Amino acid sequence: MHRNRGKWTAAIKVRGSKITLGDYDDEEDAARAYDAALVKYRNAPTVNFPGEAPLASVLALLPPAPAAAPAAPLPRNARTRTPKVIVDPPAPARTSNARPKKAYVEGAAQRANGKWYNTYLFPGREFDDLDEYRAAKKQRKESGAPRIRIS
Repeated sequence: MHRNRGKWTAAIKVRGSKITLGDYDDEEDAARAYDAALVKYRNAPTVNFPGEAPLASVLALLPPAPAAAPAAPLPRNARTRTPKVIVDPPAPARTSNARPKKAYVEGAAQRANGKWYNTYLFPGREFDDLDEYRAAKKQRKESGAPRIRIS
């Protein structure tokens, strides 16, 4: 029972549902309604007026008992859950400023078109494969040509 806007409100919980028993001007009337609800819904003895049976007129005014309480949700780890299907994550979307990673071998880098280059040793020159690059590098070493630094 509690007081609400100058009136006494009686309520009881039955099978997980709250039943409002009504608003009463007098605290004693609200207590008698609560005791009658205890007897009707829970088959329990009265608490506010021990030893007194509730009045038949009060029992008649009570609302009907609620249906069975809704089923409790299953725990999160219940075995009835369907197993998760693990799917490979989608490839990250390429943004306009994202560049593919370059492959570096012996100082040469590979372009997107598959050609190899080394702007430090061979500015402006591209090689079709690594063998061609290695041959040019070996020839350069044997000739004793100085390294060129372009800034």
